[in-house]
Amino acid sequence: MTGYLVDRSRVLLLFHRKLRRWLPPGGHVEEGEDPLAALAREFLEETGLRVRPVPGASRLPKERGVRLLPVPHHVQVEWIDSAHDHLDLVYFCRRVGGRLRRNEESEDLRWFARQDLRDPSLGANVRTFALQALDGRVPGRSGVSHPRSTVGTGAWRSSLSFVQRARTRAPP
Repeated sequence: MTGYLVDRSRVLLLFHRKLRRWLPPGGHVEEGEDPLAALAREFLEETGLRVRPVPGASRLPKERGVRLLPVPHHVQVEWIDSAHDHLDLVYFCRRVGGRLRRNEESEDLRWFARQDLRDPSLGANVRTFALQALDGRVPGRSGVSHPRSTVGTGAWRSSLSFVQRARTRAPP
């Protein structure tokens, strides 16, 4: 799960200590969690902020035994190695509370304005989707991304781990 949060025409990114790059907050779904709970938990752990995805789940119909989730902005299928892929649901979020603070996973938290996104240390995917978040692009219309075809998303650490399958060939 990954989330891009925009506030006052700036998008929040963290400098990941282990991966040594700027990324949106996010992480893996834990046992017993649904993707939205994972997004909220990871965001709170990494930034101190409480968020909800846009659009919110409140307008979705309810049915017993069925959990409908808001459509993510995009889904990334990330090739990790020859044994498995990760599926990353990426949401644009809105802030609903909390106070900004970093945790041990990040060296820094920073609000990036549009002009700051030209920073060459940002990966192409992070830059592209941060700009789309600033522009308020409609969720679900940006397509699928694959990190092997772009520069440094590092988003393997912020993915759903339930998609694992043997590969018979290298990714495209």
